[in-house]
Amino acid sequence: MGSETSLTLLGEQMDWAKAAAVSNILPDAYRSQPGNILVAINYGASMGLQPAESLYRIHVIKGRPTMSAELIAAQVRKHGHKLHIYKDYEHQSVTAEIIRSDDPDFKFVEKRDMDWAKRMGLAGKDNWRKDPMTMLKWRAITAVAREACPETLYGAGYTPDEMDYLAYVTVPPQQDSSPMAP
Repeated sequence: MGSETSLTLLGEQMDWAKAAAVSNILPDAYRSQPGNILVAINYGASMGLQPAESLYRIHVIKGRPTMSAELIAAQVRKHGHKLHIYKDYEHQSVTAEIIRSDDPDFKFVEKRDMDWAKRMGLAGKDNWRKDPMTMLKWRAITAVAREACPETLYGAGYTPDEMDYLAYVTVPPQQDSSPMAP
């Protein structure tokens, strides 16, 4: 593909992104933000997602792309790995297990329970009070996916709700201290 063709495609994508940006059914991070839309659909395309799927399953939190837990589970399976989920309603816990396609003799396992949710300060949140098993399931899946097959996450290993309780240290950009040329 020549550079002229690439620029034409980019122009068409930007035109589409500008038209979509005025829609009131888009998530907030994309409304009136054609640049964000363009980045999200191209990021999603690298994972084999259609544009609409990218806009609803890739979320931007503090300028960082995140994936819905459903998308993380889908990516794991799409790459040929086995994902098993075990729910224990009596003890309110969920265990997620991944068996990689390239290492079928080893199991990656992560368990999430309400004690963990309490330690993390999550148990009192609205979604956790209303549907704790679903929330535990998503946290177990994302934790095991980050450990077992990070390549399936394309750099977006966290979900939007995980970003709420994770503390990221941001380093300000370095200022150029070299003397200015005359």
